Amino acid sequence: MSATLTISIPDQVLARLRERADAAGTTPEAVVAMDLAVPIPQDDYGKIRRLAGSLKYAEPDAATRHHDLLGDALKDELKGLDD
Repeated sequence: MSATLTISIPDQVLARLRERADAAGTTPEAVVAMDLAVPIPQDDYGKIRRLAGSLKYAEPDAATRHHDLLGDALKDELKGLDD
């Protein structure tokens, strides 16, 4: 199946697209079609998210007490400034 897609792009983008097409010996349309055919890689966040909950941490309630823990860390840091 094939479809036609019409888009408006800035002149600067078109100029770079034409440069790539000339270098590859093809048309700007073919360059865009090739770029769109490349699968989008899965983001690293998705990989990290799969690990959530799989690590052991010394503070078992860190998720529910994160404000308290951050506050404690800030107090400790500010104490160091008074010294």
